[in-house]
Amino acid sequence: MTDELKSTVPADPSIERVIEAIKNGKKLEAIIIYRSTHDVSIAESLKIVVEMEKELSL
Repeated sequence: MTDELKSTVPADPSIERVIEAIKNGKKLEAIIIYRSTHDVSIAESLKIVVEMEKELSL
């Protein structure tokens, strides 16, 4: 996918909700949102949310 096409494709709204929960200090809520929208285990959701949390703190 080209950069031009990426800019026209809307962002995943569930990821935006996860990011918002992380920014508001609601890590558990972020894990629940990610898990319910991406059909992954709790452990995988936790791993992803922790990685996102690290990225956001940069």
